[in-house]
Amino acid sequence: MNSHICISEKVLLRFAETGSGNLYYLDTKHRCIKNKKAKYFLSEEGYYTPDVEKFLSDKLETQMGRIFKSIDVFIKGQQTIFETERNLSAFAKDAILIQSIRSPNYCRKYILPRLPHLPQGRIGARFMANKMLDEKNFGEWRRNIFNLHHATLLINETSHDFLLPSLQLYTVKYRSRETLILILSPQYALIFINEEDYQRNYAAKNGGYSYPYIENIEVVHEMNIACIKFDDTWGAGKIVGKREDLSKVGKELSFIDY
Repeated sequence: MNSHICISEKVLLRFAETGSGNLYYLDTKHRCIKNKKAKYFLSEEGYYTPDVEKFLSDKLETQMGRIFKSIDVFIKGQQTIFETERNLSAFAKDAILIQSIRSPNYCRKYILPRLPHLPQGRIGARFMANKMLDEKNFGEWRRNIFNLHHATLLINETSHDFLLPSLQLYTVKYRSRETLILILSPQYALIFINEEDYQRNYAAKNGGYSYPYIENIEVVHEMNIACIKFDDTWGAGKIVGKREDLSKVGKELSFIDY
């Protein structure tokens, strides 16, 4: 069975064309835009052990599905409080660590050099993923090396979609602070905010929450530029989005020649 090596299946489907299941992506290494069925995008047969497949299903895909359901209900105005708000930070920390470990390029370039006693290269990246993305080992790994600020929902209200990097995450400057963003769909992401800023601007007040919104197309454009640059350096260099958006930003960054 084919496994998506480094990206959530539920997130990929949010970027796929309705009906066809196709998606477009910018390949920064081959300097062109390609298309592929979402179910085959960055997938490989037998990459993960059955135990890791189950861990990813339970820890990432099932939780991602619950968050999407909550977002959909919240956006439709059927409730004033995003019901999974209290769990977002814990989920986002887990998801970002999972994405970092399961991405062969990121693991090979960033994580493995810090662990010279382990196998290196792509073989080492697969070894690392199957070792650490296991229920028995993940908790200790997360507890020892991972700590971030509060995560909350970031809503894109513009007509300009977020792009989806192969890592599903990237660093970006948001309101003058460098932070991490985890893409969920063309309109939604999870973003880490300094705890003090979060409590002052977004925490529960009068029985409800408020969330950061983006209303300026240029802000999304700058984020998409950061997305492509980050993924070209640390990821697979395959960024999903609308063909016209990929073409525009790709040419601007000189990642495509035509």
